[in-house]
Amino acid sequence: MSGQKEIDLTSLFNPKSICIIGATENSLFVQKAINNLKFQGFNGNLYMVNPKYKSVFGYTVYPTVLDIPEEVENAIFLVPAKFAVEAVSQCAEKGVKSITIITSGFAENGRVEGSKFQEQIKEIALKNGILLCGPNCFGTISPYGQVANFCEKIPGKLGHGSIGIVMQSGALLASVVNLSQGRGIDFSFLVSSGNEAGLESSDYFRFFLDDPHTNVVCGFIEGIQDKAKFIQVADQAIEKKKPIILIKIGSTDLGVEVAFRHTGAITGSDSEFKSICKEKGITRVDDFEDLIETASLFSKICKKWPHLGRRVGVISVSGGGAGLVAEIGSDEGFEFPKLNEKTSEKLARIIPEFGFVANPLDVTTQVFASPSIYLECVDYLLNEREIDTVIFPFTQGIPKEPGPVPTIMEGLPKIIKKTDKLCILLSMVNTDLSDWSKELLKRCDIPFIQGTRRAFRAIKSLIEFDRVVKNFKKK
Repeated sequence: MSGQKEIDLTSLFNPKSICIIGATENSLFVQKAINNLKFQGFNGNLYMVNPKYKSVFGYTVYPTVLDIPEEVENAIFLVPAKFAVEAVSQCAEKGVKSITIITSGFAENGRVEGSKFQEQIKEIALKNGILLCGPNCFGTISPYGQVANFCEKIPGKLGHGSIGIVMQSGALLASVVNLSQGRGIDFSFLVSSGNEAGLESSDYFRFFLDDPHTNVVCGFIEGIQDKAKFIQVADQAIEKKKPIILIKIGSTDLGVEVAFRHTGAITGSDSEFKSICKEKGITRVDDFEDLIETASLFSKICKKWPHLGRRVGVISVSGGGAGLVAEIGSDEGFEFPKLNEKTSEKLARIIPEFGFVANPLDVTTQVFASPSIYLECVDYLLNEREIDTVIFPFTQGIPKEPGPVPTIMEGLPKIIKKTDKLCILLSMVNTDLSDWSKELLKRCDIPFIQGTRRAFRAIKSLIEFDRVVKNFKKK
């Protein structure tokens, strides 16, 4: 799908009817795909196609897609590569609008035959205006549309989020889904794009940027097919003030080799990619925890853009935690301004005896006996003119049950709403959240991230993106 025109992906993410080509009770992929559609709430028509069977999991099976009497909007392919070309031709004849080819055995295997099959299905899809996801992928998920054309088990009903994600690797996307579920992080769209014979990452990104539910775009990419399109999408993200966060392999010779073996991707020059990221304010991260935690933080901040800056104030119940936050923040290029004399005097009158009036501010765990003291300290710190960002670190993560820390957290929004400064809840440890913790964070609705260095790098990336946006508007 080359060129610069925008592509409507509605039939892929929100089809009214779906057929599974290659349906059989002997395939776990088929079973998982059917179960995912049911469990995520798909209420359209679902058909099975396979000339060998009359019934699969209680569904009537048709010999070909052409034998289905009703309209079919989307088709999931679970047939060997050598049968895919004919099946795609039949989809074109039927008027199917989008196809998701789960099967591997195409250009990713480096063989002439597989590459030939991929070129043939690509040509048919392009000629007939069919949206092609894959091949060699796990499929797509649209939580708002309640559609999960996905062949790996989804752990539970997915919530509605504001992050759109594309990953060329299906297995890694499945891992991200599992990790995110444990962290209470939800998405607007999830895509395993595979070899990208038809739709490429930039096409999905562009669609996400136009989506009202999505305010952050992220992904794992192995290569960029159309550099001009990618740059145009990056400009669109700047214009709409929706950040892009990416993992991209190809910075080492081995990474380049593995990417080609996996999806047939040509990774391109890593130095050129770095240059594009810097110019366009794209955040590049190294691993999947960084990817989803940074995306989650950005998605909360992007609801209402605050004032951004490198001058940080910290309120901690742990002196050691305060010291670690200050050291990591300083190492990442942030400042911790001294508090003015009047603020210091006010704080000295209310913090516990073993606390320390400075920035970072150590209020000790004694404030748990009187959470209102912590909240009063927050109020004083937010009024400091020399502070841009206030961080609330918790050394043991987010509580899993009621107590003084949840009382403090639930009291923060009333104070924070009076400021335009960036305020962040920080868990200094990485951990899954209980259902109770997830609900607590939803009630508080304050930007939250796990990992201290990750937090500072995310803030730094957001400041850089904000600078790029402002310069773009000036031009």
